Amino acid sequence: MTLVTAKDVKLPRRRRNAHKGEQGRLLIVGGSEDLVGAPVLAAKAAFRAGCDVVEVAAPWKVAWAINTHDASIIAHKLRCKAFSEAQVPRVLAHAKRADAVLLGNGLGRSPAQRAFVRGLLRELDKPVVIDADALHATFLDEVRSDLVVCTPHGKEYESLVKNNKAIPGRVVILKKGSTDVITQGRNHYENRTGVPEMAVAGTGDVLAGLAAGFLAQGVTPLRSAINAAYLNGKAGERAKKKYGNFSAEELLLSLRA
Repeated sequence: MTLVTAKDVKLPRRRRNAHKGEQGRLLIVGGSEDLVGAPVLAAKAAFRAGCDVVEVAAPWKVAWAINTHDASIIAHKLRCKAFSEAQVPRVLAHAKRADAVLLGNGLGRSPAQRAFVRGLLRELDKPVVIDADALHATFLDEVRSDLVVCTPHGKEYESLVKNNKAIPGRVVILKKGSTDVITQGRNHYENRTGVPEMAVAGTGDVLAGLAAGFLAQGVTPLRSAINAAYLNGKAGERAKKKYGNFSAEELLLSLRA
């Protein structure tokens, strides 16, 4: 097991005369009427990672609410109240322009939403970060993409293991906890940055947004997970010093990529 240090964090460089979109275009697929904030936190984290363009595909009312949170997020308004398999073609159409996709933040776990996750992952050929609700419906041998990062906490990891007899070697697992464990095949890393105060709602969305933001910039899945875990933990340490107890929004303000 290798301990992650600052030397292991490799950030993408921006050209002096870079154009918008050159540092990556990310599509986030998630959100529900009760969980509007989750994709917003992930989107803001992706911007902090250096991603140029962040889009969210969400149910109609959710997408309009996202527009009120941050004008820099492009919100695609799906004509539905919640995700179901019927939305797979529309989401795939939006994904065509994306460099990477983040799936699951605030999406929901109904049978229809689970069917949507499985249907999308069977067809999606983009680098993908799978997080939150989507992890409960993920069967990794059905996932089409060869560039995959899963970001589960303990309970989500249990669901992932239950659904999958073995984790394919191509898949990176970033298991969140007091010590983050990052694995891909025979590669095993531990990240010990962070503080107990990070155990609040939304910090996992920030972590997933960071990983997806790096993935959209062409960083490898393993390196994207390492970067995200280390920087998210360091942000938590800074937030504790400044705020004491803090929210996910204050964690975002403490991020330095």
